[in-house]
Amino acid sequence: MENYINALDWFRVYPELFATTIGRYWKMSCGLPLEAAVVMATRAQTRYMDRREAVRDGVAALREMAALSPRIMFFEQPLYYDLINATYPDIANLSEEFHAAAAGLNIVDMKPRMEALLAAKPKIDPVPLAGLNHQQIASLAIEQQPEIYRWFFVPDDVHHTDYETTLYAHEVGNYLIETAFGVSRTIESKARIRAFFRTN
Repeated sequence: MENYINALDWFRVYPELFATTIGRYWKMSCGLPLEAAVVMATRAQTRYMDRREAVRDGVAALREMAALSPRIMFFEQPLYYDLINATYPDIANLSEEFHAAAAGLNIVDMKPRMEALLAAKPKIDPVPLAGLNHQQIASLAIEQQPEIYRWFFVPDDVHHTDYETTLYAHEVGNYLIETAFGVSRTIESKARIRAFFRTN
């Protein structure tokens, strides 16, 4: 994406959103790719080919932010492959390597909390799913799919859905409340939080 952003003329009188919507009537062109196919077509130019370089640059970015805000917290959102415990060469031990390189930074691994939340969701009878592939399972009614199919756009895309992101944000909120107030997100904790903000 940096390849596109750096090429933009930020002193133009119209923004990219305007250009790509009603701006087309004035033959305005948008400098940002809004189609996934366009982004994927240039992925090879923007993707790290060396895993060590990716870890190095990622940690450097976090340390730069931490230098500006020493109390900053970073949250690691688990991926689809993390939650199904799949081990592929490209991602095997990647999180551990990143954490080792980022020693001293306040990074919160949210995988245990999201795993617990996933495990607590109602279970689907596995018998009707026997012999079905990912595509066939994804085509079933939502109530017939395993919960994780609602969390990610599987099988075609393993990005997080809005539903999963909402659940994740709720868990991050719970973590922050528990860390700040030493309590879980209960009626009692909410009362204590309101009292805190009334007196500070």
